Amino acid sequence: MSVAEAVYVETCRICETVSKWFQRVLIELQRGKQLHANKQIMSHLPAIRSVSDVKEMSFNLDKMNDLTNEMYDKMLVELENK
Repeated sequence: MSVAEAVYVETCRICETVSKWFQRVLIELQRGKQLHANKQIMSHLPAIRSVSDVKEMSFNLDKMNDLTNEMYDKMLVELENK
């Protein structure tokens, strides 16, 4: 392997590592925004508050957050498998 090839290979590896790091950060930021949005949805919908009690609202929020976390965990796994 020539010096040029070695430098090219290492440069690609560094770029891929940095790219994956930024993609993970972006996915985690999106997750945080979505979890916050889930909370806002539950607190701003008067129809949900009038029909359900606090325990049911907490259950529904937990269910939404679980689905959100599952979706973003899957995205992170797919990113690592690239």
